[in-house]
Amino acid sequence: MSAISGYTIKVIQQRIEVRVWGEFDLALAKQLYGELKQKASLISDKDWVELIDFSKWQLATPACFELVEPFYYWAKQNGLCKRVVIVPAGEVKGVVQEVVKTLSPIPTFYFDNYKAAMSTLYQPEFTAKEAAFGV
Repeated sequence: MSAISGYTIKVIQQRIEVRVWGEFDLALAKQLYGELKQKASLISDKDWVELIDFSKWQLATPACFELVEPFYYWAKQNGLCKRVVIVPAGEVKGVVQEVVKTLSPIPTFYFDNYKAAMSTLYQPEFTAKEAAFGV
């Protein structure tokens, strides 16, 4: 992992928080998804939620996106019930939304900051329909 690219993963009860930054290559993406799966396995006996902060991410090589679908199908079968994504408006948001829409079966909600994301993370009234409108 280079000093200018990386990630952190925190498990807080039934929530996994992921922060990513910099440009991702396949090796770093494999490391991230491997660690994410290992940590998710520790809490997958109950429903869990994921918060991903892309606010400092600068995209990835195309090969990285091949890891998204298998991980999120595994995650759905292992208790992931909702994902909240923090991503500012712009090119990165468009890429993230397209990848998620195409490759992930998890209801996903988009916000531009941590406070807004956290305020809705556990509200059951948010639905996949609202996610489609970028709520």
